[in-house]
Amino acid sequence: MILSIDIGTSHSSAATLRNGNPEAIVPQSENSASVPSAVFVEENGNLLIGSKAIHRRNSAPSNFIENFKLHFLRDEEETINGIPYSMDQFYAEFYRFFRDSAKSNGIVVDKVTITHPAQLSEEKQLALRKIAQEVFNLPNSDITLMDEPAAAMNTFLKDRVKKGDVVMVYDFGGGTLDLTLAEVTYSGLKILGSEKEDLGGVVFDRLIIADAEQNGGVDKEALENAIVRNMLVEEAVKAKHALSVSHFYDMQLPSKDYAPKEHRLTRERFNELIEPYLKKSDALVERLLSKTERAKDDVAKVLCVGGSTRVPLVVSKLENMFKDKLLMAANPELAVCLGGAMRPVGALEKDPRLRYSLFHYLKPVERGE
Repeated sequence: MILSIDIGTSHSSAATLRNGNPEAIVPQSENSASVPSAVFVEENGNLLIGSKAIHRRNSAPSNFIENFKLHFLRDEEETINGIPYSMDQFYAEFYRFFRDSAKSNGIVVDKVTITHPAQLSEEKQLALRKIAQEVFNLPNSDITLMDEPAAAMNTFLKDRVKKGDVVMVYDFGGGTLDLTLAEVTYSGLKILGSEKEDLGGVVFDRLIIADAEQNGGVDKEALENAIVRNMLVEEAVKAKHALSVSHFYDMQLPSKDYAPKEHRLTRERFNELIEPYLKKSDALVERLLSKTERAKDDVAKVLCVGGSTRVPLVVSKLENMFKDKLLMAANPELAVCLGGAMRPVGALEKDPRLRYSLFHYLKPVERGE
């Protein structure tokens, strides 16, 4: 069976294909298929990942690392307890984690899809392939690297995107905003251009934290304690998620004596905080269209994936630009890994259950300048 793995900036996930249907894998140690992209290094060098890492970070904050994907893209290492760690090690640990989770779910993995950013260098792609080969002990032919936009596109192929369409993949995740303009062709996906901005949910978290510090009466001295600081970060994330469906959230802010102090954050105030940053999104869209010599009217659909597309103001601003052309992923955090799993093992005529895919394998076949 196929195992698709998507390592995201803030969360990672894996999926497989059962009877032609993409299905996210929920690891036994997690409450969700969306696993925090976090690592905690124990004193003996053992690596804890996901929720286990989150739970241990307060015990030794300097041993905790999150958003390691950004470090990987920037060729950065982390030194913990005097020992340097490459991001390749953390990728390998996550690959092993999802391999073992698949096995626990009765999945015999014989093919692997690894998703990656559209602009990832060939050197980085080779590094990911090498890690996957070592972890899964599979031949090169059974490991596929797929652009994240192509994987995201797969989740929208059923009756919603047709050949000849020019589509924009709007991937707004935890750490980055990635835009890709592509044309759906008979051979696959033609990438017309891509743009990227270091903007995502973690930026929204920081804005909420700064507002709470300024207007919520958070004890500044208390924040010098790493445990207290982490409590505030966790509360900011809860607020962000709640405001996607509610108009206010009562934050429980930490104080010097650890007694919670209530601070109400409204969606209106949240919008005020993030609106200046969303202007970067507007500018990025315009830059991509200009670079590819396309107009908004040329775009047939805008495919929205990534957890930050749950934020109502994000959707509202996109609707103002593209009207009724938006398509929202049912599970935006999982769209890329689900799409990666929908890469068929064989030709469609050999396996009619694979009804979700238009192509034998949707992949970039040509790149514009």
